[in-house]
Amino acid sequence: MKFAVHYDTSRYAGGDYYDVVELPNGCCGLLVADSEGHSAPATVMMAMTCALFRSCPSLHDQPDKVLNFINTNLCKVNRESFVTVIYAVYDSNRRSLRVARAGHPLPILFRPAEGKAHEVPCDGVFPMGVEPTSRSP
Repeated sequence: MKFAVHYDTSRYAGGDYYDVVELPNGCCGLLVADSEGHSAPATVMMAMTCALFRSCPSLHDQPDKVLNFINTNLCKVNRESFVTVIYAVYDSNRRSLRVARAGHPLPILFRPAEGKAHEVPCDGVFPMGVEPTSRSP
């Protein structure tokens, strides 16, 4: 499997983040995230998201649990902004993809042999850092 990324920064620090983690048994985890806004607040939110993601390697093979862990911890320290995330685990032996997303657009799969891109249907939840249930004032 090959990965390639191109990222052009703006004049300010931002809140875009992507990561790839190698997992056992021919699997890999792929994370793409974006925090609300630009500048220092977005950078801080993404630094927290990165630290939380990297702090739970035992969950990296379970996309839903990874996002739940990050969201639970972001909600403890954040009340000002949010992060959208998509995390997928690709199993090269089974040629399968498990996806969890929080506030992020649907992933797009490009098949070179077909020359076409397709949205990958998957359920999603609220962006992370936002309580999943509404509260009365």
